[in-house]
Amino acid sequence: MQRAVGEVMTNTVARIGPQTPLPEVAKLLRERGVTAVPVVDEQGHVLGLVSGMDLAVEPEPPHRTPPAMHRLAHRARGRARTATAADRMSSPVVTVTPDVSLRTAARLLQVHGIHHLPVIADGKLAGVVTRRDLLAAFLRDDEHVRRQLAHTLEMTYHLAWDQVTVTVHNGVVRLDGRVERRSLAAAVDGVTAVQSKLAWDLDDTTPDMESRERRVAPRPHGPGSLGPGPAGIADLPST
Repeated sequence: MQRAVGEVMTNTVARIGPQTPLPEVAKLLRERGVTAVPVVDEQGHVLGLVSGMDLAVEPEPPHRTPPAMHRLAHRARGRARTATAADRMSSPVVTVTPDVSLRTAARLLQVHGIHHLPVIADGKLAGVVTRRDLLAAFLRDDEHVRRQLAHTLEMTYHLAWDQVTVTVHNGVVRLDGRVERRSLAAAVDGVTAVQSKLAWDLDDTTPDMESRERRVAPRPHGPGSLGPGPAGIADLPST
């Protein structure tokens, strides 16, 4: 069972408006101990994101200007008005909804090279999930992972504890036992690999499942026979 962003996101999120002066943005980042803050309008819609890096890096001028002239122009702009969040925010931003899986959120962070994902519910800012949040979610102790897997096997797949034995060591899960169908395998956050020694009665992972089911016949009973045997037994691929 994969966990969702809504389970690990930060709900009490600092937020600013587009006209918030940059000194106030910097003060907020320092006081809240965060590295970025969402920019929202009066209705709570996300307009952008301002990070500490955005504050530190001066925006490039539209054309090359002699350094002395650029400094004079910068001072003149500073006297005219104070730079605001709208001047430095990154926009548009990549967002997710609370029901997005942690694995999907992690892929978005990696693909886009970002560290924060605003979480949107009903079109408005509901929270923020960061790389740190995801790392904490995946780095769970072995016993926590084992209990969740055992619970999932019992509640979702109706497998008793004596049907499948679950052991976890350094995030590597070992499953021993027998299940009805080969597809009964759950993806759980915190699992780094699976060593499955499960036997199955029916391999339903192939497109021609019905034809395979028709072809699989129980072993005949007779003198010396041990009764019906498994249709297959093998190591499942690691997840």
